[in-house]
Amino acid sequence: MALHLYVWLYLAVLPRTLRYHAERGTDRLTSWETLSTLGPMMAEHRSVHGVGGVGRFDQWCPPLKFRGTEYKLGRLEYDRGCGERPDGTTGSVLHLHIPSGTPLSPDSCDESFDLARAFFERHFPDEPVSHFTCHSWLLDPRLTEYLPERSNIVRFLRRFTLKPPTSGAADLADGDLLEYLFSRPSRQEPVTESRLADLPQETSPQRAYVAHLRSGRNWLARTGWIPYRTAR
Repeated sequence: MALHLYVWLYLAVLPRTLRYHAERGTDRLTSWETLSTLGPMMAEHRSVHGVGGVGRFDQWCPPLKFRGTEYKLGRLEYDRGCGERPDGTTGSVLHLHIPSGTPLSPDSCDESFDLARAFFERHFPDEPVSHFTCHSWLLDPRLTEYLPERSNIVRFLRRFTLKPPTSGAADLADGDLLEYLFSRPSRQEPVTESRLADLPQETSPQRAYVAHLRSGRNWLARTGWIPYRTAR
């Protein structure tokens, strides 16, 4: 029941969210493509954890959508906000998120960037944007040690100028990859050798994950930027 509490809250505010979208001139297709991602998120939670609902690690994303901050535009999702820029200043940026689903092809990303510029310039002209920014394990440059240069993941991370890595544990992404690549729950527990031995090795990212941890290293979530006007 507790895992469904937030789901009921999101459904309760749905009419207000749709009114806000309409006030901003958002077309209904974009509204429903954005808000209907709650269903796949619940399905993914069930696949990973064996129970329905929305877990505590999923709770940051739906609120952005249901308060009219985040939108799904093509392959990628974007939320409006204030963030750090490459020169150290802060200002309006679009935070980029990569939902699971279809391949992260260059063409689909280019199309999404074009849609994002057109959408936010039309519906939020009072919030001029300087950069797209992203924080994700997909930006760990050590992926290039394992994946071919022409892979979708490598071509995606090559778009970004990366912020220097931090030395703390907050950006460790071993658990993130374990969930996204293998549908295994692990956000806090260490990934032991016995757990690695139990993981499938069917794809290049899966094999990279295991080889990297067995080498004694960890995966990191990195932050990067793309200039707003030149993102392609």
